Amino acid sequence: MKFEIEEVAPCVKALKIEVPRDVVVERLSLAFAHLYKTTHIAGFRPGKVPRALVDKRYGAALRGDVLRDLVSDHYIQALDESNLHPSKHLGYEITRAEADSSLSFTAKIEVMPTLPELHYTGLRVPSLTVNVGEADLEVALTQVQNRNGVVEPWPDDHQVATGDVVTISYIEMIEGKPAPAEAQTHTVHVGKGTTAEAIESALLGKGKGETVEVDIPRPSAANPDVVPSEGTEIPSAAGKVLRFSMTITNVQKKTLPPIDDDLARDEEYDSLVAMREGLRQKITTQAKRRQRQAQKDLLIDQVVAAHPFDLPPSMVDAEIHALIEQAEKENGSGGRTEEHQHAPDLPHGHDALHQKYEPVARHRLKAYFLLLVIAQTENIEVTEQDFDDLIHYRETEMGFPMDTIRNLVTQDKEWQNRLMLEIQEEKTIDRLLSLAQFYDTVVTTPEIPAVATA
Repeated sequence: MKFEIEEVAPCVKALKIEVPRDVVVERLSLAFAHLYKTTHIAGFRPGKVPRALVDKRYGAALRGDVLRDLVSDHYIQALDESNLHPSKHLGYEITRAEADSSLSFTAKIEVMPTLPELHYTGLRVPSLTVNVGEADLEVALTQVQNRNGVVEPWPDDHQVATGDVVTISYIEMIEGKPAPAEAQTHTVHVGKGTTAEAIESALLGKGKGETVEVDIPRPSAANPDVVPSEGTEIPSAAGKVLRFSMTITNVQKKTLPPIDDDLARDEEYDSLVAMREGLRQKITTQAKRRQRQAQKDLLIDQVVAAHPFDLPPSMVDAEIHALIEQAEKENGSGGRTEEHQHAPDLPHGHDALHQKYEPVARHRLKAYFLLLVIAQTENIEVTEQDFDDLIHYRETEMGFPMDTIRNLVTQDKEWQNRLMLEIQEEKTIDRLLSLAQFYDTVVTTPEIPAVATA
């Protein structure tokens, strides 16, 4: 057998293989000899069927079977001799298969990427610097106060004012008529700035049961949801607006408790002083966690940028589709990729979504391969203690008993492998951090997440 390897595209190779004539002839001869002996045709004794009749009925199919077997056998042999390790088989094409002739075919494969020489020591990352000030603490205390507020209904004749909690039922208007869809319900905290300003303004001075129409600028591609959800700011888009019809179904007032020892005890602290210290620790911990993640992201970005290499096309495509599927689940689109009726400027369809997610997919795959090779270079292994630590973290995060999580993971090998890979990647990034150079930088006041007050 002779073969040669040809580079077709990045990570795509063609194996051009030629099987000698004598091998082909011998394999066909053996196959036909067996066929002549075993073929049963009415009117003839076994082994006495004329060869011409056997050839006419079964010859073409037999030749096809023999050629497929020859292709399979010599393809495997060529892979072994060439030391190629396909990540995907792309099929083959027979280029010559005439009677009494050698067999020639070309098999295409995708191969795993070839990484360049690694350079991952001395990467520069900012130092961890967290300074929780009084202003940050006051924000957290206000969140606690709001969470413990008591909501009570206003009398039916009350007119909406700043500070009220208003429930609305809304539906989009198209050419002056309600859209053919069910009305949606939303709660507006008037004056908090967490809902589109046009909606809050339209509600002021109105009463329960009243209906009002409001124009809202069309959302941008970065924020496609037109539902005026809590915490959503809808940017302006000159000349492009959406009209909604809103009906006030309920108006309530929220009474906030004083920030004192009683509130602290409701939050399971001994005193206001203890609650302030507890919140300060939570804010500090979460700010450090966010900065630590920022360090890791920066490290990975630097490692990927420093090691250019090609990726198998099918692997990139699979990662893109995984990203699209994840985004569609999070956005509640049910897997649809058609144009959103409220946001026609958004990328839609396979080509547009593919283009949008391709850079992210390539970055993620390159990070995966690089971290895997760095882990091998640094002899980073996952120990039983590493696994226990992750299970314990998931226990506190998800609220499940440790034994329950361990049993679930043990029964699901795919899940177990994902967790082991997750642990290895984290340990590898920690190793990169230990080899990095740190520099001081100006750190802004950490954003106070709502969970910090939980």
